[in-house]
Amino acid sequence: MSGVATAVVAGAVISGVVASKNAKKAANASIAGQETATEEQRRQFDITQGNIQPSIDTGNLAREQLAASLGLSGAEAEQDFLSNFKESAGQKFLRERGERSLVRNASAIGALGGGNVRRALVEQGIGIAGQRLSERQNRLAALSGSGQTAATNLGSIGQSSANAISNLAVAGGNSRATGIMNRNDAIQSGISGVTTGLAQSGIFNQQSNAGTTLPASNIDPFARTA
Repeated sequence: MSGVATAVVAGAVISGVVASKNAKKAANASIAGQETATEEQRRQFDITQGNIQPSIDTGNLAREQLAASLGLSGAEAEQDFLSNFKESAGQKFLRERGERSLVRNASAIGALGGGNVRRALVEQGIGIAGQRLSERQNRLAALSGSGQTAATNLGSIGQSSANAISNLAVAGGNSRATGIMNRNDAIQSGISGVTTGLAQSGIFNQQSNAGTTLPASNIDPFARTA
């Protein structure tokens, strides 16, 4: 083999090996970047979910209490809600303050022991309770709506995150496939260079004249010996 042919063969081998390694490195770097992006996408979603979940939980609790207050969860649940509502600190405070005010006014006009005062106390208690119950239900409805909105928003964010992760997974698969193809192209290019070098040396012609064929291991430096 001539020196020129030897140089061509050696250069083709080295070039093919280097190109193959570089293709593998490039593919691995791309895959690593996509995996990092996927992990960050998941981390950001977990943070968002952690911030939104309390609103969803509060909304769910408010919806349960609202349903109970309207009798939608059965008589027992309604009675439990009303009992808790009646004995709540806020209700007791308003009821006691109203009773003291009414009694004070009746005492001032000398009518403290009359039936009208007792009736007025009952009516005032019923009126305050009804007003406060309506206000409580309105607040529960607002909290329930906020929780539903938060759940809807989280669902949209989750879908967007899932789409992004899916796209990254597809990109990772493409990077692996591209890396394999590039490595194969580099090897084939090296083999082609070796073949060219051997042809330039005249070995193929010599073997052809001798009626023999070169073994694959002599023309493919990338082939493995069994």
